[in-house]
Amino acid sequence: MSTSSDLSLDRMEIEEAGPNPSRMAAAVVRQLYGEGRVPVMEIAKALDIFELRQEPLYNLEGALLTNPERSSGSILFNATSGRYRQRFTVAHELCHFLNIRHRQTQETGFSCSRSDMKISRLGHGHEGNWHRRQEYEANQFAIELLVPESRLGPFLQRELVIETVLDMNSLFDVSREAAARRLIECHDEVGAIVFSRDGRVRYAISNGRFPRLAIARDASLPVSVQQILKGQESLSHLEEADPADWLRKPNFCGLFEQTLVQQNGHAMTLLVADNDDDEDGTEAAAAWFDR
Repeated sequence: MSTSSDLSLDRMEIEEAGPNPSRMAAAVVRQLYGEGRVPVMEIAKALDIFELRQEPLYNLEGALLTNPERSSGSILFNATSGRYRQRFTVAHELCHFLNIRHRQTQETGFSCSRSDMKISRLGHGHEGNWHRRQEYEANQFAIELLVPESRLGPFLQRELVIETVLDMNSLFDVSREAAARRLIECHDEVGAIVFSRDGRVRYAISNGRFPRLAIARDASLPVSVQQILKGQESLSHLEEADPADWLRKPNFCGLFEQTLVQQNGHAMTLLVADNDDDEDGTEAAAAWFDR
């Protein structure tokens, strides 16, 4: 995509897309050209953000200083965070700036913590929580701006493997975790990603008709993964797994797993379900309603 400092965008076209974060992000992407890394800093400047400033922040990850009319604004992001986090933060704050339904969290604008940046779903009982909702929407806008679905075609045509995550990480200049989440979210194959640290589960996400996982947060990973974590290779092959290690209903389908070992004890394990024997989809539908 263009990285020109003279990037020109029509803010009216974005406002006409309405408050839906996915439509807003798509309206921005339609005005860009080229492929690859989305120039989020240039986009912000082209949409009336007159200043992008990084400073060491301890209680916040980012902030937007603006007036009630949102005619212009300034975005502050954490200098102690990595590049991927900073790009995500700028996109997150940009959503607050563009979405006129978002309520300012303080008189001078918005302030967002790292926990705000982690909200990936509303969850039961939070539908009426306006703060959680707008932080969720800002996160949704950010990932859909940085990794546009309209640019994912070549990746979604591939087999669901971690190598695709690594290619997306490199091309779109987002973290591996963000790339993995986006791939699982958009891919047609039935899959899940389990994120872990020091051999214990941090959290997991799944798509489509993936059966319910048996593992919980802070649970130990199966022996098959623990062996990979102790080995010499950083990326395993996609190999057949024991469904009883992962699923509440292990007879639901065949299962394959692949693990990427990362720095500081972090790892991600891809799970791909194979339920070709369930030709009429009966078992899949039953598993869905059991959830």
